[in-house]
Amino acid sequence: MNILILGTGEIEQTVIKLCQKSRLLDKIFTASNEPLDDIANIEYNDFDELCKKAKALQIDLTLVADKFFIQEGIVEFFKSRMLNIISVNKKWFNLESSRLIAKQLINHYSINNPDIIKAPLAFPIVIRTDDSTANYIVHSMQELKDKYNLPSCVATKSDGQINGSGRSIAGVDLGKIIH
Repeated sequence: MNILILGTGEIEQTVIKLCQKSRLLDKIFTASNEPLDDIANIEYNDFDELCKKAKALQIDLTLVADKFFIQEGIVEFFKSRMLNIISVNKKWFNLESSRLIAKQLINHYSINNPDIIKAPLAFPIVIRTDDSTANYIVHSMQELKDKYNLPSCVATKSDGQINGSGRSIAGVDLGKIIH
C-alpha cells in the first residue's frame, strides 16, 4: 500500500512512524514545503497537479491532519477525483473551529461551565493551545502532569475526572488548553 501524508507537523510525523510499522506499507510519501529527510516528498503547484501525481504514483490512501490542506478543500478535491482520503472535510473542520469561539463567548458572558475537567481515559492525546498552532502529543497522565507542572497529588478518578475548579487543576491555570 502506498500512503500519502499531507503536512509534516508533529501529528503527521507520528502518523508516519505508525504507518512505517505496518507490514502492509509499500511506500510512504509526503507533500509539504518542509520535506522530511527520509521520506519521499511530492512537489506540486496546485491540488490538481498533486492529484495527478498521486494517481501516477499509485497512492492508495491519503491522510490529512494539517489544517491548511483541510481549509483549502483538499478532501473535497481528492474525493471529486476518486482518490481515497481520510480527514474531516472543510465544513466539519470549520464547525470544530467554532468550538473555540463558543468557549470564548461562554467565558465573556460568565455562563456557568463545569467545574470538573475531564481527563483522558486513553493516551496518547493531542493538546492544542488557543494562541498557537502548535500541537503537543501527551502519552501518559504523568507526562501531562509534568508538561503543565501539575502537583503529584493531582489524581484521576475512576470515571476519568480530575478534581479541579473552572479551568484549573490544583491551582494551575489550564485556560489555554482546548479540551
